[in-house]
Order: sequence, then C-alpha cells, then structure tokens
Amino acid sequence: MTILSSDVIILGGGCGGLWLLYELAQRGISATLVADGGLGGYAATRNQSWLHSGAVFALINPYNTAMVSSCQESSSLLRSFCEANGCSSALSGPGALFLFRNQQKAVLGVERANNLSLTSPGHSGLICREQIESIEPGLALAEGFNWGLHTIDLTFDSHSLLTAIAARAIQKGGNIIDSQIPLVNMSVTRVRGIWTITTDSKTLRSPILICATGALIPQMARKLSPNLQMPFNVTRCVVCVIHKRICDRIISFQDRVANLLTLVPFGSYTIAGMPLKDTSSSIALNEPYNTELAVAQFQETFSLFLPSMTLGVNIHTYTCYTLNNPQGSSHDVRKYGLWYYFWLEANRKQLYYYYPGRFTLSPLAARTFADRLFSGTDSHSFSKTVRPAFDSDQLIVARQPYNLPAMHRL
Repeated sequence: MTILSSDVIILGGGCGGLWLLYELAQRGISATLVADGGLGGYAATRNQSWLHSGAVFALINPYNTAMVSSCQESSSLLRSFCEANGCSSALSGPGALFLFRNQQKAVLGVERANNLSLTSPGHSGLICREQIESIEPGLALAEGFNWGLHTIDLTFDSHSLLTAIAARAIQKGGNIIDSQIPLVNMSVTRVRGIWTITTDSKTLRSPILICATGALIPQMARKLSPNLQMPFNVTRCVVCVIHKRICDRIISFQDRVANLLTLVPFGSYTIAGMPLKDTSSSIALNEPYNTELAVAQFQETFSLFLPSMTLGVNIHTYTCYTLNNPQGSSHDVRKYGLWYYFWLEANRKQLYYYYPGRFTLSPLAARTFADRLFSGTDSHSFSKTVRPAFDSDQLIVARQPYNLPAMHRL
C-alpha cells in the first residue's frame, strides 16, 4: 500500500474541505483531502443554491451586522474566484425578492437593506404590488403580500463551483483522494504526534488532522475524541423540490415567522425551504422520515402564500443535516454572527473540527482558518512545500439528482 505524507490531512470533500484545501495549497502547504464517494456528495451539492448577500440575516435580526458583513466579504471572495478562474457562469439570477404583508415592516426592511448596501441597483426603494407582479408575474397569485424589496442575492450551481475549486486546488499542489471506504469507517490512529489514516488504497500520514465532515462531525468526534463532550446538536431539515420553475428570483416570504417559506429557482425546478426540523443531541437521525407527512405539511404551508397555484403531485423531498449550538469554539463565534463557522480543538492534539455551516461562508471561513494555521499561531511548523498532486484524473464531483426523490446519505 502506498504511503503518503503531507503537512495537513483534511477529511471531507464538501464545500468546507475543498475551500480549505484550496487556501492551504495557495500558501504552499502540502495538504491532502480525503473524500468518500465523490466530492460534494453530501450537503454541499444539496443546499438551496442561494449565495447569500446577508439580507436574510439582516431582516431576521437587525443587530446581526457581523453575519451580514461576513456574507458580504465571503460572497465577494467567491465572485472574485469565479472571475479569476473562468466559472462566472456558475453564478446567476437577477436577485431576490423579500415580500411583506405589513407595509411598515417592509419600509423598515428597505431602510435596513439600504443602510447595509444590500438592495439591487435600480431597486433601492419599497416595491408595491404592481411592481412585484411585473418583476415576477407568477406572484400575482400571492395573496396579501403587497410590499417588497429587491436585494443582490444570487443563485449558483454548486456542482460547477466545486469542480472549479477542486481543479484549482490540484493545480496549486493540493492532493485529493476519493476512497471507497466511508470516512466514519476508516482506520485513524495517532502515534508520536503523527496521524495515520488508512484508505482502501493508501496510507496517509500527517501531524495535523482537520475533520471537515459537516453533520458527520459528531460521529467522527466520537471516533477520534471519545472523551470530548459534544458541544452541538444535529438538525435534520426537510427540503421540498417542486418539479417546475415558478419564479426567476429567490423569493422569501416575510410573515409572522421570518422566512417561513423560501423559493429558490434551480434549472427547471424550484427548491422550497420550510421550517420542518427535528433536533437531537445524538445522531440517531437516519431513521426514515415521514415524507408523505412532510409533503402534506409543505402543501399546506405553500397554500398560505400562493393559494391559487396548483402544484399537483410533482413534489419530492430530501433531508439535509446541519450542526447547531457549538460551544467551545476556538475563536469568538459572535464576531461572525451566530454559529456559522468555527473550529474546535480536541485536547490540542493537532486535531480540528471545522464547519463553515453555509456554502456562502466557506471562502471566508477557509481563508480565516488557513491564515491562522499558516501564521504559526499553533504549535506545528509547516514545511511550506508544494508536493505533486495525484489522483487528479479521478476527480469526480457529485451531481445530486434534484429531479429524483433522494435522502441525505448520513
């Protein structure tokens, strides 16, 4: 079996792991990323394809300016990457519409968005019913939502972005291995300060191990740090896919519960977000979800906003998993707004649990983390050498079938 050594090993081939591999490779740090079953095979290609401007967080919590600025900075990094690497076509969409029943709340929303430079050029004021219908004719069926504001949010193709990020990381010297053994089943040991990971074809060694496995982090932590008390919960969220495109922009209905329903166009489909969640401090969330109930709840919720629109039976659901409530982050998560990215260190053994939380925040989270590692604030001194890439001919980024019923692979 081939033995390979590097400065850093990253477990997880999602948006967090790939952006981090790219950032480390740019700095001349030899890094190896290990995925299972293709890159982006979990939540990274199953998100709602929404590149956040920060508007949704500004409208939910007017005091959460840190989260807004993080979204702005991170989305700017993502756009710059796309422009520099010829993948700008992965970003698309004419913006987002936030709709209100209450005019006063809409006016406050416009004021807040303008102050944070989140409104679209030419649409910086309050939008009335007639303008909403001219911008999105399908919303003529949205009863009671007579006011709105237009923001600079975009949709994106996560498959194209992840492909470009992975390819660029390899060009910079990053290594990628796609293992047939699930990450949670891999042999991982640490002897005399060196982590050793055995895949189906290679043995990897490194003084630093970074676990960027998303909602699998609790399960990986139980394996790697059995004495570490879990500082987070796992949340399962049901996402509905409507088998037709019912809007050209991202639509967020602002009602009694903020973002009770969001609609994100994706090709010829529409991805609908709704608050159907369950939470557990354990990760026994792989039991079947009652999809029939989820569809019925979604149709009921949908009819509150677009009662005259008929969806028929062309709907399916899938589930996504996220982490909640981290405690003990190694940096002040309040600086970045809530819990959306952090790293946890287990007993200072050069083991990190890393979680960007949202695709939008991945570029900034990766740069922040890489800067910290590269600056020498931690005890390990990197060799800062670029090693030849391998397995690049086997690079595969998963394309999740939005048009087919599916479950998250947890």
